[in-house]
Formats: sequence, C-alpha cells, structure tokens
Amino acid sequence: PYIIHYLEINKMNKLKRYQLEQIDLDNVIMRIVPGPEYNRERDEARMLELIHEGMHGMFKVRLEYADDIPFTKAGKYQWVKSKLADEYLAESSE
Repeated sequence: PYIIHYLEINKMNKLKRYQLEQIDLDNVIMRIVPGPEYNRERDEARMLELIHEGMHGMFKVRLEYADDIPFTKAGKYQWVKSKLADEYLAESSE
C-alpha cells in the first residue's frame, strides 16, 4: 500500500510486518511488528507523523504493537483490513 511506500522513502522502513485496519470512517489502526532497528522512543512519534501526512490527515491513527500478524485462512497476508467493508458484506448477505 501507498502509506508503507511513503514510510520507506522517508527512511522509516524498520518494520518486519504491518497491517492497516480502518475501524470506522475516521479512525485507523496501524498494527506493526517492529524490526530490530525500530526504537519505540525514537521512532514512534515520527512514524505517526508520517502516517498522518501520508493519509493527508483524513484519519486519526493509532499504533498497535504486535509480536506477529497472522496470515488469513487462505494462507495470504492481509496488508489492509476494513471493519466497514466486513460489516457491509455481512449486512448485504443477510
């Protein structure tokens, strides 16, 4: 996704894995599995700033740290998730 490319070109490529999840119209969670070079005290504020810039201030962003981000049942890695899309699909199938 574009936001990760934006982080990489701004020298913030210190993540092993990441996942962006839209929770509602205004809020997203960026789940990250930090790499060995990531330092929370040094890098967290800059990462939030870059994510905010990369999304043009459209969302409130919260970072969530994880040891791992699991693959889907199909064995694929889901870079982006949306609770809005999941809810819409669930409602439309009823």
